[in-house]
Amino acid sequence: MDPEKMLKPGDPNTFQATIRKAMPVGYWVTMPSGREAFLPAQDLGFLGGLEKLRSIFQPGQEVTVRVVTRGGSGREILSLKKPDPNKPDPPPKPLRKEFEGGRRRRPSQYQ
Repeated sequence: MDPEKMLKPGDPNTFQATIRKAMPVGYWVTMPSGREAFLPAQDLGFLGGLEKLRSIFQPGQEVTVRVVTRGGSGREILSLKKPDPNKPDPPPKPLRKEFEGGRRRRPSQYQ
């Protein structure tokens, strides 16, 4: 990935996150709040591969990221890239409506 396109500490709307674990399709990172978020491999310009990802970032390493969107499970999807002013990020997806208060709502069969 071109270093000029990567976020740097202090860029607007960014924060430091810590790499927690590499997966074949990306990284799980810990945000400053302690919550987990996902950094997809395709954000780095390729589809992944565990050995390749382990060679780029190691657990415990800090990276500068920004939130791109909220995933269906409520976890944030992150990016290392500077936003492209000609291609805005997609709007955040709403949290899944079938969950309320941590419990899944089931449709009633007897209505």
